Amino acid sequence: MKKSIIILLTYFSLIAANIYSQQFQFGIESGIGTYQMSALKSTNSDIQKGIPFDTKLVSNFPAYFYYRPTVELVFKHFGIGLNYSFLSTGSRISGKDYSGEYNFDMLIHSNTPSIFGEYYLNPDNKFPISFYLNFGRYYTTLNIKEHFSLGDSTLTNNYENYKAQNFYTEPGMKIYYPYKSFRIGFDIGYALQFSGKGFYLNNNINQKMADSKIPNWSGFRIGISLIYNLK
Repeated sequence: MKKSIIILLTYFSLIAANIYSQQFQFGIESGIGTYQMSALKSTNSDIQKGIPFDTKLVSNFPAYFYYRPTVELVFKHFGIGLNYSFLSTGSRISGKDYSGEYNFDMLIHSNTPSIFGEYYLNPDNKFPISFYLNFGRYYTTLNIKEHFSLGDSTLTNNYENYKAQNFYTEPGMKIYYPYKSFRIGFDIGYALQFSGKGFYLNNNINQKMADSKIPNWSGFRIGISLIYNLK
C-alpha cells in the first residue's frame, strides 16, 4: 500500500513539474518565400501573345519577403501555438512603341492565420533543433490593373479585384540560439497548398475568374525569428 502511494505521488509530481515548466513565448519571423503561381504565370504568357507589339515581362511573381508573428505554449519537448503570415508578390508586363502603350499589373497578397505544433529534439542543447508543422488558410487578394492605348485612343483602362481562399500545410525545421530570455531562430520549411478554389470577384462570390484560375502559394519559406520566452 505504501509503495503504491509513493508511486502515485511520484507520478503526480512529474505531471506537476511538467506543467510548472511550461513556457509562453511570442516572437516575429521574417524571411523569403517562393511562390509557384503557375496559373497566373500562364495568364501573363497569354496576355503577351495578344498584344500587337513587343512587350517585356518585367516581373513574374518572384520570391519575396514574408512576415509572421507567433505565440506558442511550450513544454519540455512539445509546443503548440498560433501564427499569422503576410505574403505578397506580383508581376508586370510593359511595352511601348510608336503605335501604342500597354501595361498589365497583377499584385497579390495573402493574410494567413495558422495553428502549429512543434517538437523540440534536444531542448537542453546549446543549439536546440525543432521540427514544426503549420496548418492554416490563405485569404488571398489579387489586384489587376490593365492599360492599353493605340495612338491617341485608350482601348482598355481596367481595375479588378479578386479574392480566393485555400488551405495549406507547412512542415519544416528550426535551429535556435538561446540568449537569456530570447531565442534567435533560423527556419526552413516548405508550404504545400491544397483545396484549390479559384478566384472570384471581390463583391460577387458567384462570378469566377475566367478559366477558374487558382492562386498557388506553395514554395519554400526561409526565415529568421526573434522569440521572447515568458516562464
